[in-house]
Amino acid sequence: MWRLLIDRDGQYYIFPSLPKNAPPNAHPPVVVIQQSDRGEYVVILSPEAPP
Repeated sequence: MWRLLIDRDGQYYIFPSLPKNAPPNAHPPVVVIQQSDRGEYVVILSPEAPP
């Protein structure tokens, strides 16, 4: 399941839910979806956090 973190000026920051048994220091990836002036969508995926 994906969750909305924030919606700011047409930029949507979403992230997947972590499983209930995820370690306390687990960090999900964050995806940013934004629409350009021409109507195209750009998707940006955060880099993986180090173990």
